[in-house]
Amino acid sequence: MRDTIFSAALSPVTAAAAQAAFKLLDIEGATRCRQLMSDVRHFIRRLHEEGFDTGDTGAAIVPVLLGNETLAFAMAGQCNVEGIYVMPVIYPAVPKGTERLRMNVTCDHRREELDYAVGALVRARTAVEERPFLNR
Repeated sequence: MRDTIFSAALSPVTAAAAQAAFKLLDIEGATRCRQLMSDVRHFIRRLHEEGFDTGDTGAAIVPVLLGNETLAFAMAGQCNVEGIYVMPVIYPAVPKGTERLRMNVTCDHRREELDYAVGALVRARTAVEERPFLNR
């Protein structure tokens, strides 16, 4: 009895929104997934062209492996200045020596935005390399 006292049904608006989302998935889901994976491959290819290590990934969450906590924080800060919101992932979330930046590609990103993000990473790396005390 107690479990039903604190339960409530979805509002009609919420139920209608969920139903509309499922219909949209039926209509656009496969196309959007194909486009997303094409954009992910493009982003990873561009990162590799610039010498970044993404590990063995094919998912929309793309790690940029840096192997250094200080470098990860410094590069994340530089990217944030350029409007690229990226968070460093450090120990204990990942093993020491595998620190990284976590990049997320979505269906809403345009290729130009992905290329800008790669450029921001390159500029961040260059800025950090010019400050050797950060690159340890």
